[in-house]
Amino acid sequence: TGLLMLFLVIIGGACGVGSSFFSGLASQNFAFDLRNDVFRRVMDLSFEQTDRFTTGSLVTRMTNDITAVQQFVDLALRTLVRSTMLFAGGIYMMLRLNISFGLVLVCSLPCDLSAEKGRPALRSGAAQAGSGQLGGTGKRFWRTGGQGLCARGL
Repeated sequence: TGLLMLFLVIIGGACGVGSSFFSGLASQNFAFDLRNDVFRRVMDLSFEQTDRFTTGSLVTRMTNDITAVQQFVDLALRTLVRSTMLFAGGIYMMLRLNISFGLVLVCSLPCDLSAEKGRPALRSGAAQAGSGQLGGTGKRFWRTGGQGLCARGL
C-alpha cells in the first residue's frame, strides 16, 4: 500500500502540473484572441471617439483589463478542474468505503450547497468575535484612554 500511495501522489502531482500548464495555455490563447478583437475594435473607432481618449490611456486600459481577464480565466480553469476532480473522487471513495454513508452524503449535498448562501452573513459577526479580532480592538481602545479609535486616527 505504501508504493501505491507514492504512485498516486506522483500521478496527482503530474495531473496538477498538467492542469496548471493547460489552464495557462488556454488563458494565454484567450487573452491573445481578446487583444486582437479589442485592437480591431479600437481601430474602427471614429476620430471623434479617439480624440476623447489618449493613446496611453487606451493602451493602459487594454493591457490592465485584458491581463485581469487572463488571470481570472487561468484561476477559474485551475480551480474548476481541481475542485471537480476532488469532488468526484471524494464521492467515489465515500461510496466505495461505505455505500450507506455515501448515499446519505450524496442526498444531503443539495442542502449543503443551498446553505452556502447564508454563510458569508454569519461569518461577518460571529467569526470576528471568535477569532479575537474584537478583543484586539478593545485593547487598543483602552490604551488610547477610551477616546475611541477614530478620534485618534487608528
